[in-house]
Amino acid sequence: MNFACSYNHHFSTGKLYPSDEVKLIELGFKAYRSLFVENTPPEKVKHTPISLHISRSPITENEIYQDRFINEKLIDTQYDNRIISLGFHLCGDRNDNIGKLGFSSHYNHDHGSEDNAIRFLTKVRQVTKKPVWLENANFYSSSVNEIITNWKSFNRVVKESGSGAIIDLSHLIIDCKNNDINPTSMIGFIDWDSVIEIHLSGIIEGKDGALHDGHGTQVHPSVWELLRQILKLKLVDKNVFINIEHSDDVWAEKTDLYKSDFDILKKLLSEPLSEISKAEYARVYAESYLKKLLNQEVENIKDISDFFNITPSELLNEWMDYVVSVDKRVALSIDDMDSLIEKNSIHFIQSFTDFVDYKQQ
Repeated sequence: MNFACSYNHHFSTGKLYPSDEVKLIELGFKAYRSLFVENTPPEKVKHTPISLHISRSPITENEIYQDRFINEKLIDTQYDNRIISLGFHLCGDRNDNIGKLGFSSHYNHDHGSEDNAIRFLTKVRQVTKKPVWLENANFYSSSVNEIITNWKSFNRVVKESGSGAIIDLSHLIIDCKNNDINPTSMIGFIDWDSVIEIHLSGIIEGKDGALHDGHGTQVHPSVWELLRQILKLKLVDKNVFINIEHSDDVWAEKTDLYKSDFDILKKLLSEPLSEISKAEYARVYAESYLKKLLNQEVENIKDISDFFNITPSELLNEWMDYVVSVDKRVALSIDDMDSLIEKNSIHFIQSFTDFVDYKQQ
């Protein structure tokens, strides 16, 4: 896994520096222009690759707005080799809902918006010759059905445009918990093969109980836990970027806490992932249950074991060894066997009877 971070203004003041493990810095237009175009970047970040991240774009708007944005804002990025990708929020029209207040507009799937997003990302990639990444950006969906519908749309946009996916775990958790559903239920709706980057950040709770993004607070415990589950399930490629988005100025006064989150991530990624699966014990479970069934069906197990001068447990273990050695499939019921499978099967009671006869020879 590769460490990444969001740009913080204090990288240029000397009050804060990115972790030494960071291999990618994500930043917006203003920081990019200030840091890399108009000035000489600090030595600490001078040679670190960057991803230009755009949270408000005409991604779902008409082609005339998209073309103007590409020609005025993006076309020159093709000449900067420090930029390894262009990232976009999947958002609605910049004039809709909270977009009118300057934020990323809420994305609501419809065929027109989805087609526009595919066209925009495809054209950006073709014009700039840069990889394009798309991030889930919704916080305030109106229903579980809307969340699921939008995730399906997100996957289609990524696939059809040839983009990579940025999965913001805080956004996912906030959107789910604001709708009273478990965030882990969304894991199955994400095309993890397309994921290039994962975002981590804080989560804050409003007075009314609603959750909001918090780039000035430490990574929330629920975010760490969801990341742990994703790693345990081995859903992401080993080359994925994991980005801690501590972009607020307040981190200059909380440098120890800033460093602490990167230390937590480093520790989490170094933890060995258990390879043990319950599936490995399926045979043990099956044998145990088969013995239990036999105990229920054969009333004189104790008498039989006494006859052979062994314990009931030893008798059943020997029977299991016998079952394994005989070239026959054990059947729990004769009613569900067709004539072909019946030829190579034996009912478990008959198997035990044969075993007792064999043991007396």
